[in-house]
Amino acid sequence: MAQVDAVTPTAVESSMAAHPDVLQCVVITRVERSGERTLTVHYVLRPAATLCATELYDYLARRLPSGAIPIRLRRHVAFPPSRNGTLDLDSMS
Repeated sequence: MAQVDAVTPTAVESSMAAHPDVLQCVVITRVERSGERTLTVHYVLRPAATLCATELYDYLARRLPSGAIPIRLRRHVAFPPSRNGTLDLDSMS
C-alpha cells in the first residue's frame, strides 16, 4: 500500500502523467478506517488507448519506490465537473 508519508501525491501524479497514454490524472489522499493514509490515482486515457490497470501499476513500479505505489487506480471516461466547472474531487473520493 502506498502511504502518503512515503511519497508526495505530486510525485505520483507526475509519474502517472508522464505515461504517453494518460490524458489526465489526479491523486487523492484518503484516510482508511485503520487511520492509514493511502493514495488513489484517478485517470483518463487518451482516445484509442487500450492500457489496463496492471500495465499502469507496472509502469509506476518502475518509477516510484515500492512503498509509493498507489493502492487504487480508478479509470474514468472523463473527470466529473463541479457546478462551477472545476474538477469535482468530492465525487471521486
